[in-house]
Amino acid sequence: MSLTRVEPKKCKGLEVIEYNKDIIANIEKIKNAIDNDKAVIIKDMYPKQLLMKIRQYLFNVGLNSLPSYHALDHKIPDHHLILQNHPDSYVDSYAHKFYFYPWNQNVFDFFKIFREMFQIKNLITGLDPDKYLLSNPSSDDFVIRCLFHHYPAGGGYIAKHSDTVGVHQSVTSIAALSDKGSDFIGGGYMLWI
Repeated sequence: MSLTRVEPKKCKGLEVIEYNKDIIANIEKIKNAIDNDKAVIIKDMYPKQLLMKIRQYLFNVGLNSLPSYHALDHKIPDHHLILQNHPDSYVDSYAHKFYFYPWNQNVFDFFKIFREMFQIKNLITGLDPDKYLLSNPSSDDFVIRCLFHHYPAGGGYIAKHSDTVGVHQSVTSIAALSDKGSDFIGGGYMLWI
């Protein structure tokens, strides 16, 4: 398993693609934009009402269960924790993080909801669309997850960084669950590739 870290560089533009059921047909357009140092937004891939229900669910999980840490393995339970510049973290941040794995049950069945997003990531990198989506991966496979970050008001953040790059992580997907002006005033999302 070969992983490297790359220095982030500023995007040279943005490609906005309207979501449609045949998004797989747009893979070449997405690849071309990425090859030209552009970020890609797939607009309206998920209904806002669904995303707001997920956000409320996460809020309730955070209020009604204790944060806990679990070492990464193929049987890890879903969990949440609050990290504030933890010395073992790869990236400095102050965030409440919620981790979900495909072998666990949850109210939303996140891996069914976000399956197409994972498939698009896989197709862009030349993998089988369902690679790593097994609910019981072998010990050789990567552990996939749905990770939600909540940045607390008055100081939540994540530092500028790039993710490790390997066959599993040459594309990062993000679904925003907040709106500037109503959920936060300052800051925002700066995109580097």
